[in-house]
This record gives sequence, C-alpha cells and structure tokens, in this order.
Amino acid sequence: MAGTLSNYGLNTNLSGVNGFGRRPAKDLIGIFNTLIVATTDTELVVPNIPGVGRAIHSQAGDKNEVLAIFSYGGGTPTVFVGVNVASAAPANALGVFTAGSSAVNPSSYLLNGGDTLHFYALGTRYISIEFYSAN
Repeated sequence: MAGTLSNYGLNTNLSGVNGFGRRPAKDLIGIFNTLIVATTDTELVVPNIPGVGRAIHSQAGDKNEVLAIFSYGGGTPTVFVGVNVASAAPANALGVFTAGSSAVNPSSYLLNGGDTLHFYALGTRYISIEFYSAN
C-alpha cells in the first residue's frame, strides 16, 4: 500500500529512526540559533548563496533551493513557523479550524534562498535551524 511506513524501510531493531536523513556536512550552509521572545514575531532570511544548491530560475530572479531542518528546545511553548508571511502569529479560533499562515513546530521545509521565515511563540523557546543545499 502506497504511503505506509513500510515504504521508509525502517529497521525495527532501532528505535527513533526518522523518515528523512540529514545531508552530508559538505552540503551544510549554516546553523542559526535564537531564543524566541514571548509573543514577538522573529524573522530570519534563508541564505541565498549563488552556486550552492539547485538553482530555481524565475522572473523575480534566480534563487537556490535550501533544506531547513528545525530543532526546538525541550518543553513548551509551541512554536508557530510561517514562510513569507507578515507574521507567524496563529489565528485564534477555539474549537474551529481556520485558515492560517503558520504551522506548529514543523520538522523541515524545502525553501528558496531569500525566503523569510517567521517564528512566534506564546512563551520563550529556543530554536535552531540547519540550512543545507538541496542538490
């Protein structure tokens, strides 16, 4: 059946195996860390290094694809992450699904160099982002 965990070929003798792997160190662009301040939108521009990664050509200019892998400090609060939005602050509608502009604690994104990431949390939280070239 397509889309099942068996497609990842997980080894049942090992616990905690992820469905994706980190890129080789030679593809590492950089690691960025911050302590998010409560209820303050924090932004980071994705590195766009010419000649690094797969080039994307558009009318807006050439960009390079970048894989961002997020790590969050232990505990709470939840971190909301948005891409190219005014703010990652969540749409607060209790008990009702609403369209939003951010995701809760994403593990990774495939982005374009020059994209802007926005982070928002209701309390202080440490976050680390690893950027790899997407070849």
